[in-house]
Amino acid sequence: MGERMDRLGDAAGASADDPPKTVSLGFLTGLIGYHLRLAQLRVFDHFSATMKKSGDPVVASVTPGLFRILLLVGENAGMNQSTLARAVRIDRSTLVPILNKLEGLGLVERRPSDVDKRSHALHLTAKGSETVAQMQSRVLEHEALISAKLSEGERRTLLELLSKLS
Repeated sequence: MGERMDRLGDAAGASADDPPKTVSLGFLTGLIGYHLRLAQLRVFDHFSATMKKSGDPVVASVTPGLFRILLLVGENAGMNQSTLARAVRIDRSTLVPILNKLEGLGLVERRPSDVDKRSHALHLTAKGSETVAQMQSRVLEHEALISAKLSEGERRTLLELLSKLS
């Protein structure tokens, strides 16, 4: 397996005056997880930069993970927290502070469930619906930019392959 050399610069702690250094990635170059993580970091950074361009502090504070939750709550109004936790594949106790944050931003509300009085039904607020609508066009812009180097066929193939891993 060939080794790719990556250059390290300022992000790795080097000063602007230091000559660029190369580091052998060795075994990492053949690991799917390594490349997925690098891609995730780049995609999340770009997502954040795209949302900040909106000028809306609430939109700018929504991460990809929060956006995913907002979309699911919007698409499945009235679902309970356990169902949402399973859908996003996180522990219910991890979901609670996330929902608290979204509630604090005025995007989501918990209402008593009509079906099970022990649980809460999740709903987007009017502000939450507006925020999701505003973000969707920015997310599409973001998607187009991050996949610009791919043909439409490559994009479809990538989505197919990634879905096999998830």
